[in-house]
Amino acid sequence: MPVRIAQEPAWMTPLLEASLPDLGVSESSEFRHLPPIPVVSVSLEALANGVLEADERTRSVWRYVVELNGDALLVDIDEEDQSTPSSILRGQVADYTIESLEAAEEFISSVGGDFHVEIIEVPEIHTIAVSLPNAREHWLFPILISGQPQPPQRRRLIDFVAGLSAIANLHLAGDLSTESKL
Repeated sequence: MPVRIAQEPAWMTPLLEASLPDLGVSESSEFRHLPPIPVVSVSLEALANGVLEADERTRSVWRYVVELNGDALLVDIDEEDQSTPSSILRGQVADYTIESLEAAEEFISSVGGDFHVEIIEVPEIHTIAVSLPNAREHWLFPILISGQPQPPQRRRLIDFVAGLSAIANLHLAGDLSTESKL
């Protein structure tokens, strides 16, 4: 499949493997993981201005999608702190992430092309999406918008940003009760 994931630092997978006992992995555990996916954060101010471009984002962590005894986990590892995973997410967010990644993989298989995979987060408004840019187009598969689970359907970057820009502006104006209308 023509999917590119940025090359993670060499120390990262050994750190994940050293953390396995903390994740509940024993010799009898069924365990597997995908290559880590870079997670980039976008500021609320940039999003309010309708910007989701590479120069307005910062890589925050690498996210491993882990399956442990049939349960999904998201294990984040920060490049700055190489001693332990920075967070471990279980439950619905992990499940929604896998659903969006699977939908993205299915889309790439159906259209072909050379796509880069990353996860975009806007922490201030609890928004997460799988991002698939390539040389001609940029698609997103939302995971959460304003903390609400989203069906794993692809959206054009421009449409996604337009809707989130309105939410970001309301949030910056002090209306913290924004609901997803995307």
